[in-house]
Amino acid sequence: MDTSKSIADDLAGDSVIVASRAVANICNTGACPTVYESGPASVVVQGFKVSADRVGIDLPDGETLVEIPRELLAEALRNLS
Repeated sequence: MDTSKSIADDLAGDSVIVASRAVANICNTGACPTVYESGPASVVVQGFKVSADRVGIDLPDGETLVEIPRELLAEALRNLS
């Protein structure tokens, strides 16, 4: 199922995305990298902002890069499966 268009449409509009629950984090305060469930087919990622120039990526308007530890991504995958 391709959800990229619907996610992009939601993010570009004025709709509010509710991060319903943290599925993986590296602390308990919410002030560190965290992956949140935001819908049946999407997540919201909190991480350290990275400039597109730093990593050599041509980033379209409306998108932001964040960096998170690999183990956080692996934990999120296990918890969402």
